[in-house]
Amino acid sequence: MVGIVDRGRAAETRESSPEPIGDLDARIARRHAGFVATARRLSRTGWVLVRGTAGILDRRLAVVGALFLLLIATSTLVFDLYLGVSLLDALYFVVVTFATVGYGDINLLEAPAPLKLFGIVMIIVGGLVLALVFGLVTDAIVGVRVARALGQHPVPRRDHVIVCGVGKTGGRIIEALVEAGVPCVAVERDEAAIDSALIKRLRVPLVVGDASSEETLDSLRLGSARALMAMTNDDMANLQCALLAHAQAPRLRVVLRLFDHDLATRVERATGIHLSRSVSSLAAPAFVAAIFGRRAAAVLPIGNEVLQIVDLTAERPTDVSALEGACQARVLAVNGTAFPEPHVPVAPGDEVRVVGTVRGLADLERRVVPSAAGDDANERDETAR
Repeated sequence: MVGIVDRGRAAETRESSPEPIGDLDARIARRHAGFVATARRLSRTGWVLVRGTAGILDRRLAVVGALFLLLIATSTLVFDLYLGVSLLDALYFVVVTFATVGYGDINLLEAPAPLKLFGIVMIIVGGLVLALVFGLVTDAIVGVRVARALGQHPVPRRDHVIVCGVGKTGGRIIEALVEAGVPCVAVERDEAAIDSALIKRLRVPLVVGDASSEETLDSLRLGSARALMAMTNDDMANLQCALLAHAQAPRLRVVLRLFDHDLATRVERATGIHLSRSVSSLAAPAFVAAIFGRRAAAVLPIGNEVLQIVDLTAERPTDVSALEGACQARVLAVNGTAFPEPHVPVAPGDEVRVVGTVRGLADLERRVVPSAAGDDANERDETAR
Protein backbone atom coordinates (compact mmCIF):
# COMPACT_ATOMS: atom_id res chain seq x y z
CA MET A 1 0.00 0.00 0.00
CA VAL A 2 2.88 2.33 0.73
CA GLY A 3 4.34 1.72 -2.71
CA ILE A 4 1.02 2.49 -4.41
CA VAL A 5 0.61 5.72 -2.48
CA ASP A 6 4.15 6.78 -3.29
CA ARG A 7 3.65 6.14 -6.99
CA GLY A 8 0.39 8.11 -6.95
CA ARG A 9 2.07 11.06 -5.28
CA ALA A 10 4.90 10.89 -7.78
CA ALA A 11 2.41 10.95 -10.66
CA GLU A 12 0.61 13.93 -9.14
CA THR A 13 3.93 15.69 -8.71
CA ARG A 14 4.84 15.10 -12.36
CA GLU A 15 1.45 16.34 -13.54
CA SER A 16 1.60 19.45 -11.40
CA SER A 17 5.19 20.35 -12.29
CA PRO A 18 5.54 22.27 -15.56
CA GLU A 19 7.53 20.66 -18.37
CA PRO A 20 10.79 22.45 -19.21
CA ILE A 21 10.50 24.73 -22.19
CA GLY A 22 13.57 23.23 -23.86
CA ASP A 23 12.26 19.67 -23.61
CA LEU A 24 8.87 20.76 -24.92
CA ASP A 25 10.44 22.52 -27.91
CA ALA A 26 12.57 19.47 -28.63
CA ARG A 27 9.53 17.16 -28.53
CA ILE A 28 7.58 19.49 -30.84
CA ALA A 29 10.52 19.70 -33.23
CA ARG A 30 10.92 15.92 -33.30
CA ARG A 31 7.22 15.39 -33.89
CA HIS A 32 7.18 18.03 -36.64
CA ALA A 33 10.21 16.43 -38.28
CA GLY A 34 8.46 13.06 -38.16
CA PHE A 35 5.36 14.51 -39.82
CA VAL A 36 7.47 16.17 -42.53
CA ALA A 37 9.42 12.97 -43.20
CA THR A 38 6.21 10.94 -43.43
CA ALA A 39 4.63 13.46 -45.80
CA ARG A 40 7.72 13.49 -48.01
CA ARG A 41 7.84 9.70 -48.09
CA LEU A 42 4.17 9.45 -49.04
CA SER A 43 4.46 12.14 -51.70
CA ARG A 44 7.60 10.55 -53.13
CA THR A 45 5.90 7.14 -53.24
CA GLY A 46 2.85 8.61 -54.95
CA TRP A 47 4.96 10.52 -57.45
CA VAL A 48 7.01 7.42 -58.29
CA LEU A 49 3.81 5.42 -58.79
CA VAL A 50 2.30 8.08 -61.03
CA ARG A 51 5.53 8.48 -63.00
CA GLY A 52 5.87 4.73 -63.46
CA THR A 53 2.26 4.39 -64.55
CA ALA A 54 2.60 7.28 -66.98
CA GLY A 55 5.74 5.74 -68.40
CA ILE A 56 3.96 2.47 -69.15
CA LEU A 57 0.88 4.16 -70.59
CA ASP A 58 2.78 6.74 -72.57
CA ARG A 59 2.40 5.33 -76.08
CA ARG A 60 -0.62 3.06 -75.85
CA LEU A 61 -2.78 5.50 -73.96
CA ALA A 62 -1.79 8.32 -76.30
CA VAL A 63 -2.99 6.33 -79.31
CA VAL A 64 -6.22 5.19 -77.66
CA GLY A 65 -6.88 8.66 -76.25
CA ALA A 66 -6.39 10.28 -79.64
CA LEU A 67 -8.78 7.76 -81.21
CA PHE A 68 -11.37 8.41 -78.49
CA LEU A 69 -11.17 12.20 -78.92
CA LEU A 70 -11.42 11.85 -82.69
CA LEU A 71 -14.54 9.72 -82.30
CA ILE A 72 -16.14 12.26 -79.95
CA ALA A 73 -15.36 15.17 -82.27
CA THR A 74 -16.66 13.36 -85.36
CA SER A 75 -19.85 12.24 -83.65
CA THR A 76 -20.48 15.74 -82.29
CA LEU A 77 -20.17 17.29 -85.75
CA VAL A 78 -22.44 14.65 -87.33
CA PHE A 79 -25.22 15.16 -84.78
CA ASP A 80 -24.85 18.93 -84.98
CA LEU A 81 -25.36 18.85 -88.73
CA TYR A 82 -28.11 16.22 -89.06
CA LEU A 83 -30.09 16.60 -85.83
CA GLY A 84 -30.28 20.37 -85.99
CA VAL A 85 -29.01 20.86 -82.43
CA SER A 86 -26.22 23.07 -81.12
CA LEU A 87 -22.64 21.89 -80.71
CA LEU A 88 -23.05 21.79 -76.93
CA ASP A 89 -26.20 19.67 -77.18
CA ALA A 90 -24.53 17.37 -79.69
CA LEU A 91 -21.49 16.95 -77.40
CA TYR A 92 -23.81 16.29 -74.47
CA PHE A 93 -25.61 13.58 -76.45
CA VAL A 94 -22.32 11.91 -77.47
CA VAL A 95 -20.97 11.89 -73.91
CA VAL A 96 -24.14 10.46 -72.33
CA THR A 97 -24.30 7.86 -75.10
CA PHE A 98 -20.73 6.71 -74.46
CA ALA A 99 -21.29 6.68 -70.72
CA THR A 100 -24.68 4.88 -71.12
CA VAL A 101 -26.31 7.47 -68.87
CA GLY A 102 -28.68 10.37 -69.53
CA TYR A 103 -32.26 11.48 -69.24
CA GLY A 104 -33.56 10.42 -72.67
CA ASP A 105 -34.07 14.02 -73.70
CA ILE A 106 -32.14 13.43 -76.94
CA ASN A 107 -32.54 10.22 -78.96
CA LEU A 108 -32.48 8.88 -82.50
CA LEU A 109 -36.04 7.52 -82.68
CA GLU A 110 -37.15 10.07 -85.27
CA ALA A 111 -33.77 10.24 -87.04
CA PRO A 112 -33.27 8.89 -90.58
CA ALA A 113 -31.85 5.42 -91.11
CA PRO A 114 -28.28 6.48 -91.99
CA LEU A 115 -28.05 8.51 -88.79
CA LYS A 116 -29.35 5.57 -86.76
CA LEU A 117 -26.72 3.31 -88.33
CA PHE A 118 -24.05 5.86 -87.47
CA GLY A 119 -25.35 5.97 -83.90
CA ILE A 120 -25.15 2.17 -83.64
CA VAL A 121 -21.54 2.16 -84.91
CA MET A 122 -20.69 5.03 -82.56
CA ILE A 123 -22.07 3.16 -79.54
CA ILE A 124 -20.18 -0.05 -80.38
CA VAL A 125 -16.86 1.64 -81.17
CA GLY A 126 -17.15 4.03 -78.24
CA GLY A 127 -17.84 1.19 -75.84
CA LEU A 128 -14.84 -0.76 -77.11
CA VAL A 129 -12.51 2.24 -76.89
CA LEU A 130 -13.75 3.14 -73.41
CA ALA A 131 -13.26 -0.44 -72.24
CA LEU A 132 -9.76 -0.41 -73.71
CA VAL A 133 -8.90 2.78 -71.82
CA PHE A 134 -10.13 1.32 -68.53
CA GLY A 135 -8.24 -1.90 -69.22
CA LEU A 136 -4.98 -0.09 -69.93
CA VAL A 137 -5.22 2.05 -66.82
CA THR A 138 -6.13 -0.89 -64.58
CA ASP A 139 -3.44 -3.13 -66.05
CA ALA A 140 -0.80 -0.45 -65.63
CA ILE A 141 -1.70 0.32 -62.01
CA VAL A 142 -1.79 -3.34 -61.04
CA GLY A 143 1.37 -4.05 -63.03
CA VAL A 144 3.29 -1.26 -61.31
CA ARG A 145 2.21 -2.46 -57.88
CA VAL A 146 3.11 -6.06 -58.65
CA ALA A 147 6.48 -5.03 -60.11
CA ARG A 148 7.31 -2.96 -57.04
CA ALA A 149 6.26 -5.80 -54.76
CA LEU A 150 8.73 -8.04 -56.64
CA GLY A 151 11.48 -5.43 -56.40
CA GLN A 152 11.26 -4.31 -60.04
CA HIS A 153 11.16 -0.69 -61.19
CA PRO A 154 9.95 0.88 -64.45
CA VAL A 155 12.32 2.50 -66.93
CA PRO A 156 12.44 6.31 -66.50
CA ARG A 157 10.80 8.34 -69.22
CA ARG A 158 13.71 10.71 -69.94
CA ASP A 159 17.15 11.98 -68.88
CA HIS A 160 18.37 8.58 -67.71
CA VAL A 161 21.68 6.82 -68.25
CA ILE A 162 21.66 3.32 -69.73
CA VAL A 163 24.42 1.10 -68.32
CA CYS A 164 24.93 -2.04 -70.41
CA GLY A 165 26.75 -4.68 -68.39
CA VAL A 166 26.26 -5.16 -64.65
CA GLY A 167 29.68 -6.55 -63.80
CA LYS A 168 32.19 -5.03 -61.40
CA THR A 169 32.77 -1.96 -63.55
CA GLY A 170 29.10 -1.51 -64.41
CA GLY A 171 28.05 -2.01 -60.80
CA ARG A 172 30.42 0.69 -59.58
CA ILE A 173 29.22 3.05 -62.29
CA ILE A 174 25.61 2.46 -61.25
CA GLU A 175 26.50 3.14 -57.61
CA ALA A 176 28.21 6.40 -58.58
CA LEU A 177 25.22 7.48 -60.69
CA VAL A 178 22.75 6.72 -57.91
CA GLU A 179 24.88 8.63 -55.39
CA ALA A 180 24.92 11.59 -57.80
CA GLY A 181 21.13 11.46 -58.12
CA VAL A 182 21.17 10.52 -61.82
CA PRO A 183 18.42 8.06 -62.88
CA CYS A 184 19.83 5.01 -64.61
CA VAL A 185 18.82 1.66 -66.10
CA ALA A 186 20.87 -1.53 -65.88
CA VAL A 187 20.98 -3.94 -68.83
CA GLU A 188 22.44 -7.44 -68.62
CA ARG A 189 21.90 -10.48 -70.83
CA ASP A 190 23.45 -13.03 -68.44
CA GLU A 191 21.17 -13.48 -65.45
CA ALA A 192 23.90 -15.34 -63.55
CA ALA A 193 26.16 -12.28 -63.71
CA ILE A 194 23.58 -9.93 -62.17
CA ASP A 195 24.27 -8.75 -58.63
CA SER A 196 20.68 -8.96 -57.39
CA ALA A 197 21.56 -7.57 -53.97
CA LEU A 198 23.08 -4.45 -55.55
CA ILE A 199 20.12 -3.90 -57.87
CA LYS A 200 17.61 -4.26 -55.03
CA ARG A 201 19.61 -2.04 -52.69
CA LEU A 202 19.95 0.74 -55.25
CA ARG A 203 16.39 0.26 -56.60
CA VAL A 204 17.56 0.50 -60.18
CA PRO A 205 15.41 -0.69 -63.11
CA LEU A 206 16.85 -3.88 -64.59
CA VAL A 207 16.29 -5.10 -68.14
CA VAL A 208 17.43 -8.65 -68.89
CA GLY A 209 18.31 -8.83 -72.57
CA ASP A 210 20.94 -8.29 -75.23
CA ALA A 211 21.85 -4.61 -75.36
CA SER A 212 23.01 -4.99 -78.97
CA SER A 213 19.48 -5.86 -80.19
CA GLU A 214 16.97 -3.30 -81.42
CA GLU A 215 14.15 -4.76 -79.30
CA THR A 216 16.09 -4.23 -76.08
CA LEU A 217 17.13 -0.70 -77.02
CA ASP A 218 13.54 0.22 -77.89
CA SER A 219 12.40 -0.82 -74.41
CA LEU A 220 15.05 1.45 -72.84
CA ARG A 221 13.58 4.72 -74.22
CA LEU A 222 16.80 5.40 -76.12
CA GLY A 223 15.52 8.56 -77.78
CA SER A 224 14.92 10.37 -74.48
CA ALA A 225 17.94 8.99 -72.59
CA ARG A 226 20.84 11.15 -71.46
CA ALA A 227 23.65 8.71 -72.26
CA LEU A 228 24.48 5.07 -72.94
CA MET A 229 27.49 3.30 -71.44
CA ALA A 230 28.61 -0.02 -72.96
CA MET A 231 30.52 -1.67 -70.09
CA THR A 232 30.45 -5.41 -70.79
CA ASN A 233 33.59 -7.58 -70.92
CA ASP A 234 33.26 -8.16 -74.68
CA ASP A 235 34.76 -5.55 -77.00
CA MET A 236 32.67 -6.62 -79.98
CA ALA A 237 29.43 -6.57 -77.96
CA ASN A 238 30.26 -3.10 -76.65
CA LEU A 239 31.09 -1.85 -80.13
CA GLN A 240 27.92 -3.32 -81.65
CA CYS A 241 25.77 -1.85 -78.89
CA ALA A 242 27.38 1.58 -79.23
CA LEU A 243 27.07 1.66 -83.02
CA LEU A 244 23.42 0.57 -82.95
CA ALA A 245 22.57 3.13 -80.27
CA HIS A 246 24.42 5.86 -82.17
CA ALA A 247 22.51 4.95 -85.35
CA GLN A 248 19.11 5.09 -83.62
CA ALA A 249 19.85 8.24 -81.60
CA PRO A 250 22.69 10.28 -83.18
CA ARG A 251 22.52 12.94 -80.45
CA LEU A 252 22.85 10.38 -77.68
CA ARG A 253 26.07 10.55 -75.67
CA VAL A 254 27.75 7.15 -75.95
CA VAL A 255 30.60 5.96 -73.71
CA LEU A 256 32.35 2.83 -74.93
CA ARG A 257 34.59 0.52 -72.91
CA LEU A 258 37.27 -1.31 -74.88
CA PHE A 259 40.21 -3.42 -73.76
CA ASP A 260 42.23 -2.86 -76.93
CA HIS A 261 43.78 0.62 -77.10
CA ASP A 262 44.33 0.45 -80.88
CA LEU A 263 40.71 -0.55 -81.40
CA ALA A 264 39.55 2.40 -79.29
CA THR A 265 41.64 4.76 -81.42
CA ARG A 266 40.26 3.32 -84.67
CA VAL A 267 36.69 3.56 -83.37
CA GLU A 268 37.14 7.26 -82.60
CA ARG A 269 38.53 7.91 -86.07
CA ALA A 270 36.01 5.83 -88.05
CA THR A 271 32.78 6.62 -86.19
CA GLY A 272 31.13 9.56 -84.51
CA ILE A 273 31.73 8.05 -81.08
CA HIS A 274 34.36 10.19 -79.39
CA LEU A 275 34.14 8.67 -75.92
CA SER A 276 35.77 5.27 -76.32
CA ARG A 277 38.09 4.30 -73.49
CA SER A 278 40.67 1.53 -73.32
CA VAL A 279 40.80 -0.12 -69.90
CA SER A 280 44.46 -1.04 -70.28
CA SER A 281 45.49 2.51 -71.22
CA LEU A 282 43.67 3.89 -68.19
CA ALA A 283 45.04 1.31 -65.77
CA ALA A 284 48.67 1.35 -66.95
CA PRO A 285 49.56 4.80 -65.50
CA ALA A 286 48.13 3.81 -62.13
CA PHE A 287 50.29 0.69 -62.04
CA VAL A 288 53.34 2.70 -63.07
CA ALA A 289 52.67 5.17 -60.26
CA ALA A 290 52.40 2.33 -57.77
CA ILE A 291 55.72 0.88 -58.94
CA PHE A 292 57.52 4.17 -58.30
CA GLY A 293 55.75 4.71 -54.99
CA ARG A 294 53.69 7.69 -56.08
CA ARG A 295 50.41 8.46 -54.36
CA ALA A 296 48.07 8.69 -57.35
CA ALA A 297 44.98 10.71 -56.45
CA ALA A 298 43.22 10.39 -59.82
CA VAL A 299 43.65 9.26 -63.42
CA LEU A 300 42.19 11.59 -66.05
CA PRO A 301 41.74 10.55 -69.70
CA ILE A 302 42.10 13.64 -71.92
CA GLY A 303 41.69 12.74 -75.57
CA ASN A 304 44.32 10.13 -76.37
CA GLU A 305 46.45 11.12 -73.36
CA VAL A 306 46.12 9.92 -69.80
CA LEU A 307 46.98 12.40 -67.05
CA GLN A 308 47.70 11.58 -63.43
CA ILE A 309 47.25 13.64 -60.31
CA VAL A 310 49.87 12.60 -57.76
CA ASP A 311 51.16 13.83 -54.40
CA LEU A 312 54.92 14.19 -53.89
CA THR A 313 57.08 15.19 -50.93
CA ALA A 314 59.85 17.59 -51.94
CA GLU A 315 63.42 16.78 -50.91
CA ARG A 316 65.19 19.60 -52.75
CA PRO A 317 64.55 23.37 -52.57
CA THR A 318 63.08 24.91 -55.73
CA ASP A 319 60.07 26.96 -56.81
CA VAL A 320 56.89 26.44 -58.83
CA SER A 321 58.13 28.12 -62.02
CA ALA A 322 61.24 25.93 -62.12
CA LEU A 323 59.17 22.78 -61.75
CA GLU A 324 56.64 23.68 -64.43
CA GLY A 325 59.21 24.99 -66.89
CA ALA A 326 61.42 21.94 -66.85
CA CYS A 327 58.86 19.18 -67.54
CA GLN A 328 55.39 18.45 -68.91
CA ALA A 329 53.56 18.82 -65.61
CA ARG A 330 51.66 21.46 -63.69
CA VAL A 331 51.68 22.18 -59.97
CA LEU A 332 48.16 22.17 -58.56
CA ALA A 333 48.90 22.82 -54.89
CA VAL A 334 51.74 23.31 -52.43
CA ASN A 335 51.00 22.41 -48.81
CA GLY A 336 47.26 22.61 -49.47
CA THR A 337 47.38 26.02 -51.22
CA ALA A 338 45.72 25.57 -54.59
CA PHE A 339 47.12 27.05 -57.81
CA PRO A 340 50.22 28.70 -56.32
CA GLU A 341 51.96 31.61 -58.03
CA PRO A 342 55.10 30.85 -60.07
CA HIS A 343 57.37 32.53 -57.51
CA VAL A 344 56.15 30.40 -54.57
CA PRO A 345 59.13 28.50 -53.13
CA VAL A 346 59.10 24.75 -52.56
CA ALA A 347 61.16 23.70 -49.55
CA PRO A 348 62.21 20.19 -48.50
CA GLY A 349 59.32 18.43 -46.79
CA ASP A 350 56.61 20.38 -48.63
CA GLU A 351 53.67 18.41 -50.02
CA VAL A 352 53.25 19.09 -53.74
CA ARG A 353 50.25 17.97 -55.79
CA VAL A 354 50.93 17.89 -59.52
CA VAL A 355 49.21 16.75 -62.71
CA GLY A 356 50.91 15.49 -65.84
CA THR A 357 51.69 12.61 -68.13
CA VAL A 358 53.71 9.60 -67.03
CA ARG A 359 56.87 10.99 -68.63
CA GLY A 360 56.27 14.48 -67.29
CA LEU A 361 55.76 13.20 -63.76
CA ALA A 362 58.94 11.13 -64.00
CA ASP A 363 60.93 14.25 -64.98
CA LEU A 364 59.30 16.27 -62.22
CA GLU A 365 59.99 13.57 -59.66
CA ARG A 366 63.71 13.67 -60.45
CA ARG A 367 63.73 17.38 -59.58
CA VAL A 368 61.54 17.24 -56.50
CA VAL A 369 62.54 13.81 -55.13
CA PRO A 370 66.08 13.19 -56.36
CA SER A 371 66.49 10.22 -54.04
CA ALA A 372 63.99 8.26 -56.15
CA ALA A 373 66.07 8.76 -59.29
CA GLY A 374 69.21 7.90 -57.33
CA ASP A 375 67.65 4.72 -56.00
CA ASP A 376 66.63 3.73 -59.53
CA ALA A 377 70.17 4.33 -60.77
CA ASN A 378 71.66 2.32 -57.91
CA GLU A 379 69.28 -0.53 -58.63
CA ARG A 380 70.27 -0.50 -62.30
CA ASP A 381 73.99 -0.52 -61.36
CA GLU A 382 73.50 -3.44 -58.99
CA THR A 383 71.57 -5.33 -61.65
CA ALA A 384 74.33 -4.71 -64.19
CA ARG A 385 76.94 -6.00 -61.75
